[in-house]
Formats: sequence, C-alpha cells, structure tokens
Amino acid sequence: MTNQVPICADCISGSIHEGTPKGRTATLHGLDTYISEPPDGRPPKGLVVMMPDIYGWELTNARVLADVYAEKGPLLVYLPDFSAGFLCRVGRSVPSRVMLLVDRINQAQGFWRFLLKISLYIKTFSHFIPFLTRNYQSILLPRITAFLRSVRDGEGQALKIGAAGFCFGGRYAVLLTHNDKETSTVAGGPLIDAVFTGHPSQLDIPRDIEKVKLPLSIAVGSLDSWMPMEHVEETKKLLDHVSVEYEVVVYEGAKHGFTVRGAPGDEAEIKRGVQAEDQAVSWFTRLLGPA
Repeated sequence: MTNQVPICADCISGSIHEGTPKGRTATLHGLDTYISEPPDGRPPKGLVVMMPDIYGWELTNARVLADVYAEKGPLLVYLPDFSAGFLCRVGRSVPSRVMLLVDRINQAQGFWRFLLKISLYIKTFSHFIPFLTRNYQSILLPRITAFLRSVRDGEGQALKIGAAGFCFGGRYAVLLTHNDKETSTVAGGPLIDAVFTGHPSQLDIPRDIEKVKLPLSIAVGSLDSWMPMEHVEETKKLLDHVSVEYEVVVYEGAKHGFTVRGAPGDEAEIKRGVQAEDQAVSWFTRLLGPA
C-alpha cells in the first residue's frame, strides 16, 4: 500500500551539494537534458536515464551524481527534464531553494517556531502543490516512456539502457520494469534492460512489485519513512516469487533521500552515499555491459 500523503518531510529536506557539473545540456528526444559522458573518450558500457527526485534535473546534486555514474561506469548518462511543461514562479522543477526553507522550518525553536512553520509551509507548498497536480502519473509516465522509446530507437540500438530513479522518480523507474502496454516499445519489447532505484516513494506494495519483470536493484535506508522495514521484507518476498534478478540493499542509519541529498559534512552519510553509487554502477555495468 502507499502512504496517504504525496510527499513527506524527508522528500523535501536535505543538503544542496557543492560541485561543478562536468556535462552539457541539450534538447534530446524532445526534452531538455543534462548529458554526462565518460571522460577521456572511453566508450560507455551502457546508457542510463535518470529520473530525479522532486527537485528535478537542474539540482546540482543530481547532475554531479550523473557525472559520477559516467566516470565510474563508464556510462553514458541522460538526466532529462521530465517535468517539462511545468513552470512555477522561479523555474521548471521545484526550486532547490525550497530545500533551504525546509531546513529553516526544522531549525526553528520556541514559541516562534509554530508561526514560522506556518509561513514557511505556505511558501514551500506553493511550489510543491502545482508540481504534483501537473505531474500525475497519467501525465508523467507517458512523457518518460515517449523519451525512452525514442532513445531505444536511436542510440539504444547500440547500447543497452538502464533507468535510475530517486524518491519521486524512483517509483517511475520501478514501473518501467513491468514491461506492460504502457511501458514497452511499439513492438512490445522492454524500453529498458535494468533498473536501479534509490529510496523510491509512493510505491504501491504489493501491486507495483508483483508486476516486476526486469532486473531491479533497490537501495533503501533502515530509517526510510516511505519504505519501512516491513515493506522492505515484503518486497523481498514478492521479488522471490516473480523470478527476476534483483537485489535489495539496506543502509543502516540512512533516511529517505540519502542517495541524493545526504549531508556533505556527515561522514556516515557520505559513506552510505558512495556505497549506493557503487551499488548502482556495479549493477549497470554488469547488466548493461557486453556479455
């Protein structure tokens, strides 16, 4: 079953990472896309399409993570603007400065905390509510699958394709493993060859897991608010029955969002983030690389 609210506090909190993305942006298959290629001209072992969290394709954290995948793989990585068509007051996807508002809410103390929280929540949800109402599954999933069909017909002829989804985008990555009428090629073949998802939100368990037909790797924290340990154990049992290659890795002490928005000054969070990077890269290089 899914939680009743579309987002939780951990979905919108976290840290904005430092770093300069090394890739480039271009309009690709109809969407603005951040493209990260292997350094030094190395040939990629596969192509990975990232489905970001609610902060979208412009968040530095997501772009730097795409660069990490590209270098460690080596992999060709696309980070599209899957929230295309949504324009709020200050940008397309939910602006990353909202993350700073959430931090202010968490840090407020005493009597003024209540009044400050009301004010900041109004500012925060003035961004999130329009985003969520304009990015329902019926709108967003066709946008994702149209992009992937174009990739599959193009560069996907020469490279196997992986999908990496995080938080809000994590469920859509899982949906791609269903390889049903909505998530397949025109000929009925799979749009992708393997999926990695970090702390997916809004999963409908058992339904979303029972339909998995393609290799799936999940990274989840032991303190995840969206996927508590009873859901993790149920997910493992369900995946045992659907007979696909899978892995579920639990990171002790990690909260929802740790693979993308972990605190840079927290050594434990840094370590967990790097381990999740390696989990994804190892999964993709093994399943997307040459046989």
